[in-house]
Amino acid sequence: MVIMQDELCPPSAWPLARVEKVHLGADGLVRVAMIRTSDSRFTRPIVKLIKLPTDLELKSDSQREVEKN
Repeated sequence: MVIMQDELCPPSAWPLARVEKVHLGADGLVRVAMIRTSDSRFTRPIVKLIKLPTDLELKSDSQREVEKN
């Protein structure tokens, strides 16, 4: 899940979207993603997307904190 930045809206109105497909650049890195919002599909550069943390990432981070202590 990502938040799609939109220069025409304030950040509180940026829509949530699901990444459906990614496209690699000539250097092999992800440069563009096809995303789906609740009512549309878009192709956007990844610099315009804000990745939201997943449950697995959150659990992994909390586990590392426990191991540190």
